[in-house]
Amino acid sequence: MTQIEATPKIALVGGGPAALTAAIALARRGIRTTFFERDAHPEVAPRFNPDRSYAIDITGHGLNALRHIDACTYFDEKMIRFQGIKLGREAGEWNLPGWIGSRGDIVRSLIS
Repeated sequence: MTQIEATPKIALVGGGPAALTAAIALARRGIRTTFFERDAHPEVAPRFNPDRSYAIDITGHGLNALRHIDACTYFDEKMIRFQGIKLGREAGEWNLPGWIGSRGDIVRSLIS
């Protein structure tokens, strides 16, 4: 058996942010992945519009995953900084890294 035949291959159903993060981590270990995604290519997915889009914030576990794959620089360049959650009239101050955007924004940043 050759080295290529001995390398595991993984199929990921859904090409969302979690699957892309897993694929990046696996690729760094030499494990090939294939995606099966029903939606349009991320380059044509809707971009975040604060007036109309459902926002996804990336903090906590998502931030830890991005640190694990060393992707924070890409997110700093391509995403809107997360500034905290507004409760009533006051916004909670947020001093940690984090980002906010649409699913398409997140996927495009991961593909970078």
